[in-house]
Amino acid sequence: DAVTLSSDGTCTAKITNNLSNRNVIVNGGCLVAQRGTSSTSTGYGSVDRMEMVTANTDNLAFLQKQTTDYPDGFSKCFEFDVTTAESALAADELVYMRYKVEAQDLRPFYNANGTGKNFTLSFWVKAKQTGTYQVSIHKGDNTTRFISTTYTIAAADTWQKVVWNVTGDTGTSGINADNGQGFQIAFIFAAGTDYTSGGVQSSWGSFANSVMAGGHAVNVADNTANYWRITGIQLELGDTATDFESKSYADELARCQRYYYLLASGNTQFMCMGDFWTADQTDAGIQFPVEM
Repeated sequence: DAVTLSSDGTCTAKITNNLSNRNVIVNGGCLVAQRGTSSTSTGYGSVDRMEMVTANTDNLAFLQKQTTDYPDGFSKCFEFDVTTAESALAADELVYMRYKVEAQDLRPFYNANGTGKNFTLSFWVKAKQTGTYQVSIHKGDNTTRFISTTYTIAAADTWQKVVWNVTGDTGTSGINADNGQGFQIAFIFAAGTDYTSGGVQSSWGSFANSVMAGGHAVNVADNTANYWRITGIQLELGDTATDFESKSYADELARCQRYYYLLASGNTQFMCMGDFWTADQTDAGIQFPVEM
């Protein structure tokens, strides 16, 4: 908040956000890709915690990738790269990437009476196509709630920072203190009219398919030259987008291993230690690196 400067040169200020552990996004800098750096599949295929989702596409093929393209201060990004274009976008087609936030990590985002506090989502993005893109937050716990906004890619092939200040939700009843899905954050790439006809839902309200991609006006899937990249994803309390909270690779890997742990890949890989229990029975134990 306000900074007070004294005559002796000292100053005091109220810090409205934690200096550490303020970003609830795991792997927001896209450092960890346990499954591999590239995949042609939907779901979790490359960068940990980033999930590709498609609905009703009939031509589209793509790569989801960990790419070494980044703005200052970063070293990796997530990329959606079109390899076969969707020839025509039907009303029921949808393509997006989503991130799911564990509900208990969002408890500080809600007051004791269940109403929401103000928070901020920020990220760095780069795309081939200029135009209007949409990002949304879908809360599934207790009262289902939804809010969305649009952002503009003004210059092609250029990294830019997007900041979304989200007003606390006064029409909800808090969030559960468990490991279920709290928020789904969706970054839209292409959407038919079934998902855009409801327009942008700029205030918290109920969810419907018609508002899922409301306001989105770019079809990233329509050309094999197209791509969309993101890094530096940060979700934090308060009205200010602070500098991205960088963590070491070791820290991010451990946080990712809560949700996915690659024990072995390929042939002749060591998996575990065991023992002969009887002449025809062996026992083996697998110890996870963190609590999953």
